Amino acid sequence: MTELARPRIRSGRAMVAAGLLLALSSLWPAIPATAAPAEDAIQWAVGPAPSASGEARSTIDYTLPPETEINDRVAISNLGNEPLTLAVYATDAFTTPEGSFTLLTADQKPVDLGSWISFESPTVTIAPATTVQIPFRMTLPKDATPGDHAAGIVASRQVSGSADGNTRLAVDQRVGTRVYVRVNGTLNPALSITKLSVDYGAAMYPFRNRDATVKYTVHNGGNIRLGGTGTISLLAPFGARMAKSQPLSIPPLLPNESFTGTISVGGAFPAGRVTARMDLDGVNPPGVVPLDTPHQRQSTTTWAVPWLLAAVVVVILLVWPGRRMLRTGYARIVRRNR
Repeated sequence: MTELARPRIRSGRAMVAAGLLLALSSLWPAIPATAAPAEDAIQWAVGPAPSASGEARSTIDYTLPPETEINDRVAISNLGNEPLTLAVYATDAFTTPEGSFTLLTADQKPVDLGSWISFESPTVTIAPATTVQIPFRMTLPKDATPGDHAAGIVASRQVSGSADGNTRLAVDQRVGTRVYVRVNGTLNPALSITKLSVDYGAAMYPFRNRDATVKYTVHNGGNIRLGGTGTISLLAPFGARMAKSQPLSIPPLLPNESFTGTISVGGAFPAGRVTARMDLDGVNPPGVVPLDTPHQRQSTTTWAVPWLLAAVVVVILLVWPGRRMLRTGYARIVRRNR
């Protein structure tokens, strides 16, 4: 899934980045991640209604074949003391480069799971201190691709605001809950290390360990949601391990998404040529049927030279032949004068 444009601020009737300040933590009632002015504080929560059997749910999650139609409900609570009118809709989800689950902004049109979900009415009015269950319909198209799809169901409202006391803004306050659908078909778990680099910096002293900075990119090239765990090792020439990082955690990535991380690995001896090796294993998110994922390993190298020692060696190599030539010339002059 291609990462889409970030929220933006415009003058006049603009939509503001508060649209992405969602509480999509899979908890219900949801806790909004934005702090609005006191008079416009977010006072509602969104979450899945209980299942048909009455069981509580943290997300709306289905495994279905294409051309399937189902009906479900989302629960919206008014936590305030005044009636509340909210817009209700679904939109596509994606993972940010920093690993956070988020949604398209309100002015962007969904093209995947968000477009498969519809409501009878675009708005709902909720009495104070009341929870209502809003029905929705999910219709999978005939050409729905096998694998995992993600969306969010959002309840939102616009409030007036000002960025600098002069520019009038419309702030889109949104709270949502996650929706996952796995479309039946051939599943392909494919988590891979696409980029790996290491920077050792300038090692001045020959017997002092330094930290190496390792940057890595992990890509989900399969069709299922997949996270990962891994480690990074620093190796001296001939493969001796000098240092090892703490366990790395790769957030769950949707198909065709990437995550880039940076870690500092300490205890590396300036051994000349240093190799950074990353080991990675795929991890199925909680509640997802486990699938075997092949172990991944990628390596890259850099120079880790103690430059002060190298400079001393160079000086010795340059001075020693000259010293020897001076001694030889002096001996010849002595012999001639005898």
